[in-house]
Amino acid sequence: MNTPNKLTLARMIATPIFMATMLINFPCHYLISLILFIGASLTDMIDGKMARKYNLVTDFGKFLDPLADKFLVLGALLLAFLCLLALLLGVLGGLLGLLLVHLLHLLRRLDLNAHHDAGRAGRNGERGIAHVGGLLAEDRPQKTLFRRKFGL
Repeated sequence: MNTPNKLTLARMIATPIFMATMLINFPCHYLISLILFIGASLTDMIDGKMARKYNLVTDFGKFLDPLADKFLVLGALLLAFLCLLALLLGVLGGLLGLLLVHLLHLLRRLDLNAHHDAGRAGRNGERGIAHVGGLLAEDRPQKTLFRRKFGL
């Protein structure tokens, strides 16, 4: 096995290590991942020049070199996609949480308004409008609202 093929195999081995160092959280893991990626990219350039300059081109190298390149680039793209997805889900999750809190607050306010309006309607026998669940319901005294609400 010649030197350009050994460099290609080293690139194949460096790809999963690069991906693992990117995903596992430890001090300076991004810096180590960057160094591994740059080193693997440089071995691609070096093994190609070396194989052509010293006439070390083999069928094994012709097959494995493009495959190793694709593994390295696809690994980097997959990690970039996962980072973007995590960022997007974090932002959307925060927005959905905020929306849920405001929706619950709005529903609570509507329910309190319904009880307030229903209590005011039953004082002097006049008719009032109660907001129940966002729907308007005309009622007389508070007992009528209770009966309609619970089917009595």
